[in-house]
Amino acid sequence: MITRLASITAPHLVATYDLAQPQAVLLRAVRVIVEVESAIPGAYRTLFRKLKFLRLLCTIAPRAQGGYRIEIDGPFSLFESSTRYGLALALALPAIRELDRWSLVADLRWGTARTPLRCRLDGRGEPDPAAAPHLADDVRALLDALRALDTPWQATPATEILDLPGHGVCIPDLTFEHARSGERVHLEVLGFWSRDAVWKRVELVEAGLAHRIVFAVGHHLRVSEAALDIELPGALYVYKRTMSAKAIVERIDALGTVRVPDRRGAAAP
Repeated sequence: MITRLASITAPHLVATYDLAQPQAVLLRAVRVIVEVESAIPGAYRTLFRKLKFLRLLCTIAPRAQGGYRIEIDGPFSLFESSTRYGLALALALPAIRELDRWSLVADLRWGTARTPLRCRLDGRGEPDPAAAPHLADDVRALLDALRALDTPWQATPATEILDLPGHGVCIPDLTFEHARSGERVHLEVLGFWSRDAVWKRVELVEAGLAHRIVFAVGHHLRVSEAALDIELPGALYVYKRTMSAKAIVERIDALGTVRVPDRRGAAAP
């Protein structure tokens, strides 16, 4: 029995209804293409963190005219349509709508006949420069475990977007900084992503990504840690159920002295 109901204003009710309609449409998406622009650089990071927090499978690339293009797999692109995944995609829409300029194109399978349709949306928003970072539960648990270790590496939520022009973008979850040398190594968690996403990260490192980075990969993705050469500034850490803080620090240590290419392709210390 409902005994009390929070009051809601008419404008808020209308705004909620207007948001719910396109959210319901996204539950039937095969693929969603989003293009975003913002005058606040941190707004991109906030959006990308939100997408990762929701565990959406996406590819992010910078646009020549500024901003980013994001390709997100929809629930109907999976082997079996997932209501849970579709809900996560719907929950991403409010974060997308906060960007200064945004547009969205969704390819749909509509109705019981799964008729191909296309939905287009666009608008303007107001990003919050002080928005708190979104960390997935497993990443937050790992961060707590890392802070409990006796190690010269200090781990913090990552704030950078790692871009190799012409090859792609990488969004790390954590950044490690050595207390004495100041060397930095990043960590991106790919436990729930696809094998294709992992191979794209491997190719990014092989192409000359100018950052040291460890990719934590779920065992179910069937990727070998030997996929990345030990002389490259990237490493794979494969885990089964939960990530080991100690094992990750070992890989961070190993990468701490590996040379990285500079923007011109030369090696840098």
